[in-house]
Amino acid sequence: LDERIPHVVRVNAPQLRSQLKVGDFLVEVNGIRENRVKMLAVLRTASSLELFVCRPPTFAVELNKGACAGSAGLNITRVPDGISLLIEDLKPNGAAELWNKQHPDKQIFPYDRIVGVKGLFRPSCADDLTMTIAAAPAKVVVFVCRPRDALRLGSKPSQAMARHVAFQNKGHQGS
Repeated sequence: LDERIPHVVRVNAPQLRSQLKVGDFLVEVNGIRENRVKMLAVLRTASSLELFVCRPPTFAVELNKGACAGSAGLNITRVPDGISLLIEDLKPNGAAELWNKQHPDKQIFPYDRIVGVKGLFRPSCADDLTMTIAAAPAKVVVFVCRPRDALRLGSKPSQAMARHVAFQNKGHQGS
């Protein structure tokens, strides 16, 4: 994206905290959401972009793998070039389910994202997260976020979570 979009115009984003950062979640591209194939096509070809991104807050979860046969109790998916893990489901009687029973105010749900592990908050890739979780002998603290709250169909992301950014590519001819 940086190579293709040399000039950035920020809309309603006067402070540095509003800039795009690693770990932000792309919610919408030129009015398209929830269809990553179409969103990627627009990112590659559009001469101007209007993006909605969200930076949802993270919370810490301590998974007691030792109490659950050494398993974190999660079915996860990773994208090879991604930097987070998608929680697809919780395994019955696993460490994640145990956490949810003990912490009803900070539960983990399917479609949450693991974005960090204690001692490795800014991973270089999803494999770093997977290996760190797997290598933890008994307890592991993971950092979880819930970007899907900003992805509800038919609603714009909340102002607290989302940033509206417009890009103009003055030299782009389209493909």
